[in-house]
Amino acid sequence: MAERYARSRSFWQAIAMACCAVPLLLLVADTAWALRSGWRPSPLILAALCAVVLFIAMARRRVHCDWRHAAPRGLLLFAALLTAALAAEWWLRASNRHAAFHLRRPGLSFQLTPDPVAYPGASPRARVSYDAYGFRGTGVSGCAKQSTRVFCLGGSTTECLFLDDAATWPARLQAILEQSRPARFCVLNAGHCDYAAAQHARFVRESPLVRSQDMVVALVGASDLMRYVFQFDLGGERPPRWQQSALATLARDVWNGPLRRGMYVDPTGVAYAHARGKLSFTRNQLIPDIRYAAAEYELRLRQLASAVRRRGAQLVLVTQPVLWQASMPPEAMPRLVVCRVLPFPGPWRWLTAAHLREAIDQFNASTRRVAIEYGVPLVEADELHAQLDCFYDDYHLTVRGADALAQLIADRLLADRGLRESHAAARQ
Repeated sequence: MAERYARSRSFWQAIAMACCAVPLLLLVADTAWALRSGWRPSPLILAALCAVVLFIAMARRRVHCDWRHAAPRGLLLFAALLTAALAAEWWLRASNRHAAFHLRRPGLSFQLTPDPVAYPGASPRARVSYDAYGFRGTGVSGCAKQSTRVFCLGGSTTECLFLDDAATWPARLQAILEQSRPARFCVLNAGHCDYAAAQHARFVRESPLVRSQDMVVALVGASDLMRYVFQFDLGGERPPRWQQSALATLARDVWNGPLRRGMYVDPTGVAYAHARGKLSFTRNQLIPDIRYAAAEYELRLRQLASAVRRRGAQLVLVTQPVLWQASMPPEAMPRLVVCRVLPFPGPWRWLTAAHLREAIDQFNASTRRVAIEYGVPLVEADELHAQLDCFYDDYHLTVRGADALAQLIADRLLADRGLRESHAAARQ
């Protein structure tokens, strides 16, 4: 009798362990493949994984049960949970209630009232809204059926968080193009704070929204430079599939709060001004060597250009305008943020405005080389450099700056004969 009981217990224990081990092994294999490809988990993900492993280990040591009776019930519970998770994943994807990569949560809307001292030239009341796909502003719903879609890619300079929906440079570009070519263009703001060339390339490669005859306007440079300066990951590596699931995205939405996915929003700018005021400027005159960073940026920009070409779309590159200059006037210094690095140690101390201007000039030179190499239009935004009324900090645009940049891009698009011909072909 005891031997029969032991065999029965071992049988059900083996079945339960096998059913639990298969999904765990799949998760481990998926994560290992992503790590091998260059993906690195965030500290939050590492902490969550460690907590799960610790919980399982403690539960395994403390829980003692009759496997003949507990295992069937546990397997039934496991099957129910797995079915519920798969059903929730399907529902979230079918209802478009999760944010696709590079886009914000569909239907997200809130209002910011930035402090005019911390954000001079920003919108006094900035309505920030996203359409059913996660594009900022009216988005796809405002597109005419035969219009050419213009995807505006970039970091915070493109998302224009502290400008009203109608004051962002993609929205102003839409308005200017609409005056000259009614119903010919539909401008979509796919900007995402902190995202750089590698993420933009991944969006073009993976998004089902990008199609042949579309246009991609990419304002790049500042986010890539900041990722190098502050030693952030480049962000181009594909994460494991479990992290791309709709359930994982929903979990991040809940964790990050009701306003935005992946970003803390300071509605009035008070915290921003307080943090900026606690830092002081560096006096270190060490000249940094960023040739390696510029070369890496150029490589990522080529990947973006290649991705756009493979999708059959038309790429337009825009050089990055900034407030930095070799000799900053006294009235511009209070607006700078990146140069305020003390008391932080290490290589950040070389971040003077002159050094940063030299760095962004090298990045813009890389942008020009890629434009020539791939034969794509280039919008030169150099005339906005160091214009105090165009920036409320190092490189974020004011209402006037966004309008001026939109005018430069519109002039280039409307003046290019090849672009006009491609628009005509797209309408036919």
